[in-house]
Amino acid sequence: MFLHPHAGASKDSEKAIVGIDLGTTYSCVAVWRNGRVEVVANDQGNRITPSVVAWTPEGERLIGDAAKNQAASNPKNTVFDVKRLIGRPFDDEMVTYDRKHLPYTVVDHNNMPFIQVDTGNGNTKRFAPEEISAMVLTRMKETAESYLGQKVKDVVITVPAYFNEAQRQATMVRLLQLVVGSCVYNRFFPTTVELRHQCDDKNFDGIRITMLNYSI
Repeated sequence: MFLHPHAGASKDSEKAIVGIDLGTTYSCVAVWRNGRVEVVANDQGNRITPSVVAWTPEGERLIGDAAKNQAASNPKNTVFDVKRLIGRPFDDEMVTYDRKHLPYTVVDHNNMPFIQVDTGNGNTKRFAPEEISAMVLTRMKETAESYLGQKVKDVVITVPAYFNEAQRQATMVRLLQLVVGSCVYNRFFPTTVELRHQCDDKNFDGIRITMLNYSI
C-alpha cells in the first residue's frame, strides 16, 4: 500500500500517514509511522474488514464484520460488491449482469445504478454506490483514528488499476468529498514496480486531492 511518504507532506504528517485499501470484498487500513508500516486491526481484532453495509429491520446500520455475519438472514438489505457499480451507467453490460445475481435491489436513477434498501421500520431509501463505499471508507478512517488517538486528515487510498476514467473520477470527486478533508488519491499497480508517475492536483470545495497515475 505504501510506496513512500507523500513528497509534499509536512514533518508531522510523515510521522503518521494513513493508507486505506478500499477493496471490493475486503478493506484494510495501515499507518506509516516512525519509518514502518503498521496494519491496524478493527474492533473485532481483524486486520481486514468486509466491504459490506447492512440495515436491520430495527433501523440499525451495520458495517464490516457485523454486516457480513447477518447477510444470510437479511440478504435484501445487505450491500456488498458496490465498487463494481461505481462510475458505470445503469445500462452498462456489467451492471445488467450484476443486477441479475445480486440479492439486493439495484434501480435506475437518471441512468445511474442506485441501491435500494429497507433502512428499517418500513423506510425505503436509495444510495449511490459511492455512498455505500463512503460508509466503509469512513469506518476504516475511524479505525485508524482510534488507533492513532487523533483525527486523520491525509489519506492514501487505493483503487483498482482496471478502473476506467469515469470510475476514477466518481471515486475521486464523490466518494472523497463524502469522507475526508484532505486526501492523496492513489491509483497504482500493487504487484509492479513504479517506473514513472504523473501527479494532478485538484481542489473540490476546499478538498485537496492529489491523483497519482502510475505506469510501468
